[in-house]
Amino acid sequence: MEEPRLRKRNYGALLTEGSLFFTGMSFIDVNAVIPVFIYAYTGSVRLAGLAATISAAASILVQLMVGPHIRRLRNLPAYITLVMFLIRPLPFVMIPVLLLDLPPPLAVGVFFLVYTLLCGGDGLILVPWAELFSRTVVPGRRGLLLGSQQLFGGIGALAAGTIVKTLLDHPRLADGQRFAVLFGAAGAVLTLSALVMSFARDLPHPPQLAQQSPRQYYRSLPRLLGRDRLFCKVVTIRSLSLVSLMLSPFIVLFGQERLGFAPQQVSTLVYLQIIGSLLGGWLWGQVSNRLGNQQVILLSQSLALLLAGSALLLSLGVLPGVPVWLFAPLTLINGVNMAAWLGYMNYTIDIAGDAYRTHYLLISNLVTLPFTFLTLASGLVIQAAGYRPVFAVSLAAAVLAVVLARRLPPPQGPVESQAAVMLPPKQV
Repeated sequence: MEEPRLRKRNYGALLTEGSLFFTGMSFIDVNAVIPVFIYAYTGSVRLAGLAATISAAASILVQLMVGPHIRRLRNLPAYITLVMFLIRPLPFVMIPVLLLDLPPPLAVGVFFLVYTLLCGGDGLILVPWAELFSRTVVPGRRGLLLGSQQLFGGIGALAAGTIVKTLLDHPRLADGQRFAVLFGAAGAVLTLSALVMSFARDLPHPPQLAQQSPRQYYRSLPRLLGRDRLFCKVVTIRSLSLVSLMLSPFIVLFGQERLGFAPQQVSTLVYLQIIGSLLGGWLWGQVSNRLGNQQVILLSQSLALLLAGSALLLSLGVLPGVPVWLFAPLTLINGVNMAAWLGYMNYTIDIAGDAYRTHYLLISNLVTLPFTFLTLASGLVIQAAGYRPVFAVSLAAAVLAVVLARRLPPPQGPVESQAAVMLPPKQV
């Protein structure tokens, strides 16, 4: 297949696959639907934090394991498609679990197993997907593609959100019936995304300059981080962003538990958060395409500062008797910021260069891995001391992230023209 046709075909395939993926995950959104599901079955804020930790940590740990072997794969599209077909139908497992009305601890335990496998499977896919994406999508259209994924996925999420709200509000449905439909819908759409991925193809590319053993590969990562000050700054900001967003899974629960919102109001907040992810996909795609990925990072951290500051004020009781319409913009902002990851990913790709793109992405994941456990720690803190400490720490991290992001320059020269730090040759 000619290169222009292949690039056009992949653009459509990757766009459709990502849009379906985001739509499917909206039915079981880790910051909106899953906390409500866990709270309904266990009444535990702590376990809601555990789900958010699993969502990030399982994926990153698997990425670190497969990273050294990515460039040895001869057919990336075939590998990605196979893993997707094995992993993405997993939400179907929850249907009989919920409809059989098993004891809540057992049902939630099965959920955590399924969710860990689903998120870990995503880790098997993410780095190869990024490699295929970077190689077959021209640099000037990458931000637009990721933003369009979020946009079209968000439109699908609106439909998903309508279903979510209808089910959560329905007075005649038991919790098991409500959530069985949501998990089933997620499984169906995610399986369809795997089918679409089978249409993707790869470009011919030269073999890796120097094959490294896994041990040499991991030993090379700290050197790359230490020698590239710009990349080090991006990783620092990314780490602070995870601290600032550790409140994300608890925003809706805060409104339900501490502000006393009724179930119908809670379902509306969940829906607004899903709408926020739609707006965020469009917004960050446009900012990336027009202003650059460094502005995505700065603006998203500014919104994180606004979110954490507002949540802290509300937790202090500055405004007694908060109406739901005043709280609603916070859930919207929370949703918008869930799509800001594309700024960090694209900026990292821009400064890494072709040869060490995988290295840079894995370094970023390795450094930020400990921060993914913050949502679990936040759940424990909230259970013991309330929401204020979590909101205060999030606010402090957001302030530092904004200060650093203001000094983040655009990549110098043409995109991907940065000189990569060469690794030492393999010792024979």
